[in-house]
Amino acid sequence: LAQLSSLTAESFEEFVAELFEMLDFEVEKVGGSGDEGADLRLRRRDGLMAVVQCKYHKQGVVGSPVLQKFLGTIHHTRSQKGFFVTTSTFSLAAEKFAAENPIELLDGPRLVELIHHAIGPKPKRETEALLF
Repeated sequence: LAQLSSLTAESFEEFVAELFEMLDFEVEKVGGSGDEGADLRLRRRDGLMAVVQCKYHKQGVVGSPVLQKFLGTIHHTRSQKGFFVTTSTFSLAAEKFAAENPIELLDGPRLVELIHHAIGPKPKRETEALLF
């Protein structure tokens, strides 16, 4: 987790893309101006489509208004799911909003868990259960 704090916003986004590739997703990098709120687009072999928003924060809490906007991105891109990835934490309101919508929240500790899962031996079904 300490190593994540030394990344730039751009290298954090690249790191997240590589992590999803290791978890057996096809990854398209979208980020930049005109990204419509999606930094990455994901496709899984079974056809599931998802988008990822990366927010690199050294401090602060991600609140529900940001996730409400991200939900619009999920619908606009016709994705079935969204992953909101941050080095920060989420407010209780954000966690509640995500639980009621197709949004998975990935904060620092959750990223560490996924990294350990990605680099270790794993059956494919475990990866799907871990993220969906």
